[in-house]
Amino acid sequence: MKANKTKRILFHGDDFKSRIWGEELKKRFNYEVVERESQSLFSHLKIILLGFFNNRRIHVFLFRYLNDCASLYESSLHLIRDILIVALCKILRVKIFWILHNIDRETQQYHPILTGIKRKIIYLASKKVFVTDPNLVEVATEYGIEKEKIDWICFGKPPREAPDQKNIDLKKKIIAFKKQLQNHVNSTVYLGLCVSRPARKKLHYLKAPAIVGMSKIINQGCVGLIMIGKFPEGRNFDRAKRKAEKSPYILLIEDSFPVNEPLISNEIDFFYRSLNDQSVAYTLYVATDVKKPVITHREGALPILIEKEQLGFTIDENEEDVPDSIIRSIHSWKKEGAEKFLKIRSWKVAAERLNKAVEN
Repeated sequence: MKANKTKRILFHGDDFKSRIWGEELKKRFNYEVVERESQSLFSHLKIILLGFFNNRRIHVFLFRYLNDCASLYESSLHLIRDILIVALCKILRVKIFWILHNIDRETQQYHPILTGIKRKIIYLASKKVFVTDPNLVEVATEYGIEKEKIDWICFGKPPREAPDQKNIDLKKKIIAFKKQLQNHVNSTVYLGLCVSRPARKKLHYLKAPAIVGMSKIINQGCVGLIMIGKFPEGRNFDRAKRKAEKSPYILLIEDSFPVNEPLISNEIDFFYRSLNDQSVAYTLYVATDVKKPVITHREGALPILIEKEQLGFTIDENEEDVPDSIIRSIHSWKKEGAEKFLKIRSWKVAAERLNKAVEN
């Protein structure tokens, strides 16, 4: 049921997730999502102030990612801005919520003391702190967040556009790579997909060469991997990149573009993702949408979700037969876990939970 009075909501960060959450809130509960005309540092403050004086008061402010910058000066400015946002919201009685994408730390954290101060202030100021999956509620309590203050939100099915030329070319590259690999090993090829943007928390960049290769069981096959995206900077990542480039089992595409997974799903057997922090990778939604298992290492929050929701399997890269484990996992996996996962989690469910928190 839609609310009678229009509520105006302002998101701290703009991306496709906040856009779709906003669309659902507007459609189902008559919210107005206030957009920033400018990306300037203090644009949020300007919107909140002008809204108050122009009888277009902001009712809800949602903090999201709190990443800082390499520059200490810029990071200090961001901290000051966010403190001012909190103060202004308290003065003007704007409800503050925090969507805690990363429970333990931010993805980009150059100045942990400043980031820690910012997280503490926003935590204390927030009416609710949303983790991004119900399975992470207990994890959040282990990191000192009061259970009474925790709620959960979720994502939903990926928004899709018609395949463009880049995706058509990508499918051709994958088919050619798979055929080449089949001719090389003279056996069945099982291909994984890893689409990613650079960040130091993303272990799949470092561990990808350890999961591919021939099965030790005769005629069982081999595991290959399609990696799309640029590597993070750093000595360890440079070393891992050189290994990936030399591996005949890895097709490395250093480019960034929206991948249309349904177009290439017939060529892909699993998704590969590994993070060392307490966050939810959107890859889970991408994989479950095309009914493919997710393979991850036993680090961070991903194993909790994958094992509990039966979305795939966890592996230990130190095992001697990792390709064998992956192939067995692919054959034994059932898609019912993916179907159940998407029934409980959707953009609609997220909007309903956000609205309920605002109304309480």
